[in-house]
Order: sequence, then C-alpha cells, then structure tokens
Amino acid sequence: MLLCEEEREAKAITYRVLEYFTGYDKLNISLSPQKEIPLNIVNRVKKALVALQKHTPVQYITGEAFFCGLRLKVNRQVLIPRKETEELAYWIINENKDFEGEIIDLGTGSGCLAIALALHFPKAKVFGIDINKKALKLAQTNAKHHHVNVVFKHCDILSDDFMNYSGKGYDIVVSNPPYVRCSEKQFMKENVLDYEPSNALFVPDDNPLIYYQSLTKWASKYLNENGKLYLEINEALHDEMKDLLAAYQLQDICLKKDFNAKYRMIKGYKKQKIIERN
Repeated sequence: MLLCEEEREAKAITYRVLEYFTGYDKLNISLSPQKEIPLNIVNRVKKALVALQKHTPVQYITGEAFFCGLRLKVNRQVLIPRKETEELAYWIINENKDFEGEIIDLGTGSGCLAIALALHFPKAKVFGIDINKKALKLAQTNAKHHHVNVVFKHCDILSDDFMNYSGKGYDIVVSNPPYVRCSEKQFMKENVLDYEPSNALFVPDDNPLIYYQSLTKWASKYLNENGKLYLEINEALHDEMKDLLAAYQLQDICLKKDFNAKYRMIKGYKKQKIIERN
C-alpha cells in the first residue's frame, strides 16, 4: 500500500524517536519488533509519542537536528535548521572554493551556518552574532562539539550598536533573518507556530524588510572590496530584495531558487568603495 506524504513523514518521525531513545537503528527495529526494551526507555518513548501528538517538533524532543550532515543540539531558543538554509550554505561552499577570508553569520541561532562554513573552510575566520544569549551558548556548544573555532558575539541587528559593530572588514556576510510576515501565519503548521521562537520567524506586515534593511546597510559598510552578501529571503519579496541590495550599491545581484523552484536566496557583491546612505 502506498503511503501519503503525511503518513511517510509520521512513520519517519516515529522511527527517529525510537532510534534516539533505544539506540537501535531502523533496520534493527524493523527486524526485531519483539526485542525487549528496558522499562525506563519505554516510558521515555511513550512520553515522546505524547509530545508528538501535541505537534512538538521531533527535533525539540530529541534535542538534536541535522544540517549539512552535522548533528547539532537544538532547543526552543533557536529555530530548527531547514533544508532551504542548507542550500544557502552549499551555495556559499560551492562558489568559494579554498576560501581563506573572514565570514560573519548575522543572526546565527544554533550556529548551523557558521559551523558548517567553518568546517568547509578550515583556513577561514568565522564569526556569528545573535540577540539571544541562550542561543549563543548553544551555538558555542555545537561549535565545540565539531571542533571548530567560531567567535560568537551578542548583538541586536536592529540596534544602533550593530551599525558600529565590526572591528574589521568581512569577505562573506551571510544571514537567515526573520522574514515571515505576520499575515502568513495562517499558512504555517502548528508545530512551527506553537513551538519555534516567534522572534526568529516573524516580521510586521508593514515593514517586512526591517532586518534586511539593517543588515544590508551594515554589509555595504563592512564588506571588503569584492566581498559577498548571501541571504535567505521570503519568496514573495524577491523583487523588493533585489531593489534593496541595489539601493545599497551592491552589484551583480543574483537570485537563486530552492529545491521547490522558489526564489529563496539572494547574493550581491561589493565591488568598490560605497558611498554611505543615511
């Protein structure tokens, strides 16, 4: 019998919970359904299944998520890393072979982007900033687990302090900031709305580019010559994003589609010294 997409997803999530709590892989679970499991593990699995019925994301139940092949710790302080953001990471990796410069991830969350880039570019210097100190602590734990040296700092992208935060120039600036308009909540699933941090997801309908305006202005100031800005974006606002990058004199602006053929990424270059806008 063919399973629908939701049934396949539910089955995959159930196996993931069983694998996590029992320590057995999917094959062993399938081939040994009568295998005896300690009572304390059974109780933990039951508790996890109840949480799943309440739409708790499996990543928050297990406390881990996967990104670019990396196992990362996650909790409700940070967004769960997504495939679209993996595509952003791979876009950067594939375009910048043997990169040895400086990278900064604005709004780093779990540190997934910064850590993946640090691992692929071992000679690069990688930085990450976030407004959430608890998220930064988690990001530091993830970086330590993967034996990479990422410098994490506390800063609010929308603050005046951010505009003066630098200390140096950067060759790559990357960000996956909040970009979901509040009016788009109606299209989102309960497991996202009820559990993931809303301040990392949503922006006001009347100012949906609020984070992009700040970080693009910052990037235009602190990118080195020939530096690149890479952003994950709202598919519905890709034209506005092109205009924004152009307004800050970034050049060779390029949109990129994700695996669903939607414009979810954008890139721009700083080719020369930019005249600052007020």
